[in-house]
Amino acid sequence: MGVCTEDIAVCEQVLKAALADEALLMNDGFRAMRVLMSQLVDKLRQGGKPARKPKSGRTSLPSVVSEDEKQRTSYSVCEVKPAQFSRLVYANPVCILSSCQGSERNLMTVSWLTAVDNNGHLVLSLNKRRHSAGNILSSRAFVLNVPTAQLAQTVLEVGGCSGATTDKIERFSAPLGGFCLPGWKPLGAWPPSDEDSEAGKPVFAVSGCVAHLVVHVLADLDEISSHHLLVCKVIRAFVRSTYWDGKVFSPRLDIDVLTPPYMSFFGSQTFGYVVPSYCEQGGE
Repeated sequence: MGVCTEDIAVCEQVLKAALADEALLMNDGFRAMRVLMSQLVDKLRQGGKPARKPKSGRTSLPSVVSEDEKQRTSYSVCEVKPAQFSRLVYANPVCILSSCQGSERNLMTVSWLTAVDNNGHLVLSLNKRRHSAGNILSSRAFVLNVPTAQLAQTVLEVGGCSGATTDKIERFSAPLGGFCLPGWKPLGAWPPSDEDSEAGKPVFAVSGCVAHLVVHVLADLDEISSHHLLVCKVIRAFVRSTYWDGKVFSPRLDIDVLTPPYMSFFGSQTFGYVVPSYCEQGGE
């Protein structure tokens, strides 16, 4: 389908008007939508071609899992190399942490996590009063699931209730797209078999998220009375190919798909959005 200059101008006018509307700017849903609108305008300016395509070498993809292990949609699943595990948390994404203890499973929202090297070691700050703390300290394993802005309200709701009084697995299964094994492999009976466990530890992931990081707890630095400071290590990581170009974890601008951004947390139930900004080479 051809796109003329007038069509692009109309899209730009709509975007400009929307950005000038204070009420829309304060709407959580629209904050993510305007990022997608900006991407669309960029693509239209290029006649449908990718906008601001990264320099050579940025678009190569790592090997992907087999067809049997692909997610239900058309994109593929990339397994990230260990030397690149930390890149998935560089932007400090808001995550849904999935944990288990025996047959009990739970979810919580986290954002206080920091990479400490390039080999997948990270530190997670965890309030000692959180119901998931018992699961995590007992099993010494969990999964960090990275949601996009489309799940912003659900992320707040997951963090707004306690697993002590709410069955979060039942309540949030539908809005989160169900549950799976890391890498979007089908989840059968719970707990999973040893074959489906990660390094002998049963874990599960959120199907509706764009990245799964399987994490083991190495140590608990009990130096703050209110929080556990957990020294952890990512042991496996999977990302949808629409968010991984082989080097950078972000919505990809070099493909013909509009991808919603993932989130960072500003506090007071307010999210920021993570999108790439490629610098043009040359020019003034």
